[in-house]
Amino acid sequence: MHEQPLLGVMLPPDVLKEMEQGSIRPRMGMLNAAAVEAGVSVVFFSMEGVDLENRQINCIRYNQQAERWCQGVAVYPRVFYKRSGNGPSNRKFDKFIRQLKASGARFLNYPFPYPKMEVYNKLYKNKSVRPYLPETVQLSGPRILEMMLNRYGDVYVKASLGSRGKRVVRIKAIAPRCYRLTYFDDQPETVVYRNLSKMIQDLERMALYRDVLVQPAIDLIKVNGRLVDFRAEVQRTGDGQIVAYAIPVRVGSSASPITTHASSYQMEEFLTKFLNYETSDVSALRNRVEEFLVKIYRAIEQSYGQCGEMGIDFGLDTTGKLWFIETNSRSAKVSLFHSYDEATINRHFQTLVQYAVSIAGDVNEPSEE
Repeated sequence: MHEQPLLGVMLPPDVLKEMEQGSIRPRMGMLNAAAVEAGVSVVFFSMEGVDLENRQINCIRYNQQAERWCQGVAVYPRVFYKRSGNGPSNRKFDKFIRQLKASGARFLNYPFPYPKMEVYNKLYKNKSVRPYLPETVQLSGPRILEMMLNRYGDVYVKASLGSRGKRVVRIKAIAPRCYRLTYFDDQPETVVYRNLSKMIQDLERMALYRDVLVQPAIDLIKVNGRLVDFRAEVQRTGDGQIVAYAIPVRVGSSASPITTHASSYQMEEFLTKFLNYETSDVSALRNRVEEFLVKIYRAIEQSYGQCGEMGIDFGLDTTGKLWFIETNSRSAKVSLFHSYDEATINRHFQTLVQYAVSIAGDVNEPSEE
């Protein structure tokens, strides 16, 4: 019988291949170090290494005695942490998740992407978070886009499933029946249309016409004309508290409709350096932000189940109002690494491991799948 690890981390195949060759990315190295420090057994694997028939995984783990990474086989972990896509077969991944649930495994993060439109509809029903939501509608036809442009003059069109700023465009009405569309493709790109039908044709070509939503552009704070938003790395601690040790601020590229691929700063540093906040103002905003994040986190959990981490994107407009933008089940932690010190990042991974330990002792009895 193979050993059952406490924590199993699913990675993209290329990242796992690098680990097998001895090249460890900082995120996985720090997660493994946190697990070793806590005495927690952790294995890393990809979807390709999942054996559904025998309910086991081909994996890699760090051998402390040998001081090297070793390949092996393990049964399904007690806690699953998803750090990759689903692999080439969603059907295989879906069955794997069903088998994990049947085995009594718990989930450190939600194992699927959060669909933006579905999340909005669920959050809108929650009165405590509704004030933070911009109007959001499904793009079901040209009239919807025309209605939103007539109402707001400046909107975002986003794929319900998408990350890292992919499949996101900003459309601004600049004259009667004249529209400026901007998007990010390695660099900001702009196209001007004098025909709504032609613009919609191009949206379809960009895969931005089905399962897509439309929102008004928020009047976000800017630095030298560049958009600013926030990516909070929110977690549950081992004793169940919701915390945000890191709240990076992202400043977009010039003329870019998104802040992904941007410069990033610690929130407190940004507020004092760029917005000239006094210490008391920073503290007051931090308190408001933390209250907002806890409300959003709990509201998401009410619909999708308790989890150990969540990336929450939000904005601050020019009047000081907070706005929810989106939530991520699998934050890449790019801004975290770019803006925070090693001690804060270590604390982030230590908290993940502590949460995994806390839920591993609360598994259900296995059932048949």
